[in-house]
Amino acid sequence: MPFYRAFGDELVDINEIKEREKGRKREIKKEVYKGWKGVELHEPQLLKSHISPESKKLQEFVDIGMGKPMLVMIRHVYPGKHGGFGADMLATSAMKSITTFNAMPRAVNFVVNNIKKRKHLSNPCAAEEGTPVVFYTPALAEDNTILLFELMLDRIPGEIFDNLSKAFKSLSGIPIFASQSAGLFAGGIATDILKKILKLIFNTKPVLKASENLFFNLGAAETPDAGFYLVAEEKVEKEIGKAYEFNAKGNLVLKKNHEVEYEGDEPYMVISIDGREYGDEYRKFIPTAASAVLLEKFYNIGEGSAPSDILLEVASLYNDLKFKEKSDNACEALQGLNEGSDKYKKKKAEYDAYVANILNEDIKKTVKEIKV
Repeated sequence: MPFYRAFGDELVDINEIKEREKGRKREIKKEVYKGWKGVELHEPQLLKSHISPESKKLQEFVDIGMGKPMLVMIRHVYPGKHGGFGADMLATSAMKSITTFNAMPRAVNFVVNNIKKRKHLSNPCAAEEGTPVVFYTPALAEDNTILLFELMLDRIPGEIFDNLSKAFKSLSGIPIFASQSAGLFAGGIATDILKKILKLIFNTKPVLKASENLFFNLGAAETPDAGFYLVAEEKVEKEIGKAYEFNAKGNLVLKKNHEVEYEGDEPYMVISIDGREYGDEYRKFIPTAASAVLLEKFYNIGEGSAPSDILLEVASLYNDLKFKEKSDNACEALQGLNEGSDKYKKKKAEYDAYVANILNEDIKKTVKEIKV
């Protein structure tokens, strides 16, 4: 199930981009780019803020890459023909390294009560329960990762909805991580309610499911760029890609009239990937996500009770120690490389990324320093 990316005013399947690289390039109408300088007609670039008159007042995306900050967010959700009749909506996501073979804990991003058919949610969670944050790191250390998104619609009992709402408020902008073996990573939820929540998350059939690779270091793979991405089923390409385009805010609008949003049957999400650096507001994401991953692997709660704060703290410290080990190894490797060489620059970026991901200041002070 592919992602589609915005090139100028076109939505282009990533698989088609690969075909273009092989020489089978589709014609791009010149009027799409008319008046905009610096855009190659035959090799279109992912436009940082979707070049159009309305985008001039908007902030541009910041480049992403190894060792740089990266924030993945859900910016727009559309359920299509699904919804109504008292149905509620649940959006989840996951991100893992390609070297990880086990199923990763699911991040519960938000729940929406009584979702109507064809209801557009721009910047979801502003007035709903949850968070649009899918992933954040102050310095990207994993060069090849996989994103997974799911959108589920079902009737969510009031007791479940209320408990999820309380959990979201206690986490202050961080997703609720859920694991089939380790339970829900949020405290204050009774065991019987917790079991119902896990059943809802892992047993409900999604109306939208899509995965995508973010490969920064893999031969013949396209290097990801910052910008908006459309998460959709394959069959929407003909309906959406030919008649609709992104506006400057990442909404799908009719090419001939930007006042008309897509109102078709197919559900979709729009996500953004940005390289801005954030402070304390997303600082909790790393230890929470790391704790979920580690407890998924090593700890089986069984009855579904939430892990204690002590266990989460231990898992966070373990994560810091792993990054310290990686940074020390990178430091040693740098001693045998010529400063200024491409290999040195790459390894130095890895070293900086590992150090940036260590949150405990006492552990960070023990990291080996590069000898000049």
